[in-house]
Amino acid sequence: MTERSLERDEGGGELEAAPLVSIVILSYNRPKELASALDSVLAQTYQNTEVLVIDNRSPASGEVAELVRSRPRAALIANTENLGFTGGMNQGLALARGKYVHLTEDDITMHPECVRYLVNHLEANEDVALASGVMLNPDETVRCAGGIVRLDSIYRSEIIGAGRSFDALERTVPYDVSYVPGAFICVRKSLLADIGAFNDDFYMYFEDTELCARVLKAGYKVRVIPNAHVLHAEPPTGDAPDYVTFHRYKNFLAMYLIHADLKVLPEFVLRSVVLAGVRNIASKSPHLRQQVAAWKWAARHLPKLLEERKRVKHLSARHASRRSNPPARA
Repeated sequence: MTERSLERDEGGGELEAAPLVSIVILSYNRPKELASALDSVLAQTYQNTEVLVIDNRSPASGEVAELVRSRPRAALIANTENLGFTGGMNQGLALARGKYVHLTEDDITMHPECVRYLVNHLEANEDVALASGVMLNPDETVRCAGGIVRLDSIYRSEIIGAGRSFDALERTVPYDVSYVPGAFICVRKSLLADIGAFNDDFYMYFEDTELCARVLKAGYKVRVIPNAHVLHAEPPTGDAPDYVTFHRYKNFLAMYLIHADLKVLPEFVLRSVVLAGVRNIASKSPHLRQQVAAWKWAARHLPKLLEERKRVKHLSARHASRRSNPPARA
């Protein structure tokens, strides 16, 4: 693999050298889906790539290893335990050598032009840190075309286009959002040295929302490129395991403690902790134990969360300073 190669336009002429892109596929216990995902990655028209499969340990890890070995262009990083979404993706981000890193999962197949559209946009727009596209369901309705998240006293989240037909989305021009899903992100690698990767404490759930919030506060943009799209397999049905429910609750609390305005926190705690706890006690909710565990976790880790809040505030202040004092032109 070379670090840079020449791209050609449709007429056969040479374009500027194409930067290396590291494509990170997170795998967990889905070898059949991984085969399709991996083949779609290897079929990308953007060819200057390295492909890393991060396999979180599962009963199917042996099958996953055989599958990756049968595709020589892909490299396998086999974990001895399940590091979760955040641990696996951060591992891939640390190992990636590319100027850009494209994050995806084993249940996602990519349109052949997907990486090309995202990288071309990032190359032309240095203020964009995270680029994503349109994620489709198996029936080709929109699963996610980015979103708008507001950390008010009541959490508000709008997923753009959800449930609509892809054609009805009627968006062709790239647009800015405050949320893109972690399983469909192309990130500028140099950014990570500045603001950090996914928060290691998050394991799974809200890790992408938290990263997007940090990116925006650091003064960069999060953008959806509608021409880039992927297909997400049908997710499994049934109740989530207790440990997943626990991480969802505690990451929700952690995200608010790191990013929400101080003025909304008292009402948020009243609604999302006190009143929610009373309701769950009254209804004998099966998730009460996980919620209590999440509250205890947040209390134990409060000093660390406040330290991270301070670091994010510094990123925001540094951005404000750059805007007020732009570098002098030569």
